[in-house]
Amino acid sequence: MTTTKTPTRSRIVQTRNLKKVFGIFDELLGRPQGDPGILLIFGDPGLGKTWAGCELFLEHEGVLLGVLPGWTQRAMVSSLLLEMGQEPRGNTVERTEQAIQALAQEPRPIFVDELECLFGDVKLLETLRILHDRTGCPLVLIGASGVELKIKRLKQLASRIFYWCKFTAADLEDARLLAEVVLPNVRVQDSLLNEVWKVAGGNMRDMKSALGQIGEFAANADLAEVGLDHWGTTRKFFFRQGGR
Repeated sequence: MTTTKTPTRSRIVQTRNLKKVFGIFDELLGRPQGDPGILLIFGDPGLGKTWAGCELFLEHEGVLLGVLPGWTQRAMVSSLLLEMGQEPRGNTVERTEQAIQALAQEPRPIFVDELECLFGDVKLLETLRILHDRTGCPLVLIGASGVELKIKRLKQLASRIFYWCKFTAADLEDARLLAEVVLPNVRVQDSLLNEVWKVAGGNMRDMKSALGQIGEFAANADLAEVGLDHWGTTRKFFFRQGGR
């Protein structure tokens, strides 16, 4: 299957996780017809899974399903049809067949975020598998750590996984790349960047928050370059779960 690509890679932070998942997805698109075509992206919160999925979705003009708790099979298929510009018709089975026909006529990769919300009803996961099997469209599943263990218990779905892609904590080079994007007009010295990376534990979301705080500090102090000697050793970074 081929899709029209929109050039987005030059404008995003090329972290290790992102480069890895883009490479895997390119391989998935080039797989032999009939081979498994499901990519599972999983890992702890804040590592950039949703961000990576959205970038793939934009580049490959996919269909994005943001899962809602309590979704029924009918609601999920209806959401898929609406995302494809189709008016849902008929009962659940008829809508599922409608989605299969729509994807057959206009093949597009399907991206499903918040995968963990679907495990309350195995029919939802089975429906996604059937859509993949009947259309050959790539399916990208994105979820928190632990979803990979649940999927392994669903033999039919697990057998369709092309790659199990675990997102890991960012390294210091990822932190540097992020700083260059978040603070293009402020140079963060290695001393302070290392502190950001260490305190955030390689969590991309927390590092972005910390860099934003550094940017505000630099603006208030009229600084074009900020190091640990400017920031100080007692000042804390504040994240959603509190200061560190």
